[in-house]
Order: sequence, then C-alpha cells, then structure tokens
Amino acid sequence: MSSHPDADAFVAAILRGPAEVTTRLVFADWLEETGDPSNVAWAHFIRLNVEADRQLAGVRREDAITAAFEHSGRIRARLTAPARVIVRHYATLRELLPPERLTARLRGFVPDPTATLLVTEGMAKAYRLFPLGLTRSEVMVAVEPANTSAVGGLASLLGVPLISVSARAEDIEDAISRTYPVPPCRALSVAIA
Repeated sequence: MSSHPDADAFVAAILRGPAEVTTRLVFADWLEETGDPSNVAWAHFIRLNVEADRQLAGVRREDAITAAFEHSGRIRARLTAPARVIVRHYATLRELLPPERLTARLRGFVPDPTATLLVTEGMAKAYRLFPLGLTRSEVMVAVEPANTSAVGGLASLLGVPLISVSARAEDIEDAISRTYPVPPCRALSVAIA
C-alpha cells in the first residue's frame, strides 16, 4: 500500500496538535470524499472516536467506542512510524487507526529502561517481541504480526496488560540484540551525615 502525501500531512498535523478536533474531522471528511470503502470506514472510525472523546464517561462513550471498532476490520490503511513517535503519541494514534494497523520502525530506538527490566531478555527472545515503554498501567511491546498470540501469554506471565504494535521480525531481533543484556544496576550508596 502506497503512502498518500495528503494523508501524511493530515496525520502530521494531528500529531502536532492532538487536542485540535477540527483537524481530525476535516481528515475524516477528506477520507470519506475519496469514496473508497476502506477510507469511508476509516472516516467513521475517526468520527466515532471524536464522539467518544466528547463523552467523558458513561454508556454513550462506550457505545461510540464499540461502534468505532466495528469499522476497524474494513480499514486497510496502515501507519508506519518510528517507535519513539508511536510511544509518544500512542493515545492519539489509536484514535486515528486501530492499534493493529500501527507498525513501529525500531532502528535506533532506545526503549524505556524500566520496560527492559520488566521484559527480560529471555522473555523478549522467547515471545519474539520487544519492549517499547510503559504507560500508567500497561507495557507497550512491538511484535511481529504473525505472533500476536505471544502478547496474551506474556501479559499473563507479567500480570499486567500489554499494548502491542507491529514490527518486522528482523527489526525485533536486531533491537533485542543491541539492547540486551541490560547492564546490572549498580549498588546505591547513600551517605548520611
């Protein structure tokens, strides 16, 4: 699937001003005007997520979120971005595209050190995934698309929910080899006067 300069420009503008709803809605209009069924589904997904954001809580918010994800299976678009962009803007990106449509480029990415302590080298190799970072209550990992079942297994092992984004298998292997082993923590020395 090829990139479209206008779509790229809309996404860049949305990431620069994630609180600006108008840009999202104009992007949804643009998508719908293409007439492509996949883009129309994507437009509905974006609009319903905007509606969910306007509802602070309750049944109407949940209904909008559920309706948005009913369109996700018809969306063909995929966003590929550097892992640092996906980690930094994940909340905004998941309102633009279903999470399974996000792909992280791992070249040169340095993960949150806490994530690499939580997801050990052995876990990363066994589950063929790479830790990207932590949110308040979740661990974000990059996983090859054919290996999404590993996410549930590792989540059970760690006892915390995982957020997964796609990455190429070769990129995951390279990231694991350049990141691990994590240097041991040096003993702390506290002097009390």
